[in-house]
Amino acid sequence: MDWTDVAAMTGGRSEVDTAGSAQAGTVSRYVRLTDEGKGHGTSFAGADVVAFAAIGSALRFTLDGAVMFAHDNTYLLPALRAALDTLAAQIAEANLSAFRVVGHSDATGSDAYNMTLSRERAAAVRDYFASLDNLNSVSISSEGRGEADPLSSKETEQGRERNRRVEIIGR
Repeated sequence: MDWTDVAAMTGGRSEVDTAGSAQAGTVSRYVRLTDEGKGHGTSFAGADVVAFAAIGSALRFTLDGAVMFAHDNTYLLPALRAALDTLAAQIAEANLSAFRVVGHSDATGSDAYNMTLSRERAAAVRDYFASLDNLNSVSISSEGRGEADPLSSKETEQGRERNRRVEIIGR
């Protein structure tokens, strides 16, 4: 992996400021922070930071459940297939080795019903992606979250509509 130096931490600060170093419009999926052994005024060189992590690196796509499925159904609407094909091309281009499909529902109906519906909708999207040649080497899992992770109010129709969705989360 090629690394680009964008910031330095000095004087015991706990933040990293990349302003002026990172170019506008660039995306960094990984960050590596290392201690250069200077101790930063302490006798504990190496104790400051030694880390390698992916920060917010998951690719996430959210698909509106209203355009994906008919009410109370798990059959993918034909209009959605073209959008899924486009998304599959983006996933293949990102060279992901795995991603998961997460189904969400609104809060109407019982918890058990909503969980089942969200699982089955996520599985329908997973199965569609698995049938595509450009994703045949990618590990695809699915899960349902039911009404557990709302984006909006459960009390309004607009909020409930926003909560009905399927998310694609890259790993």
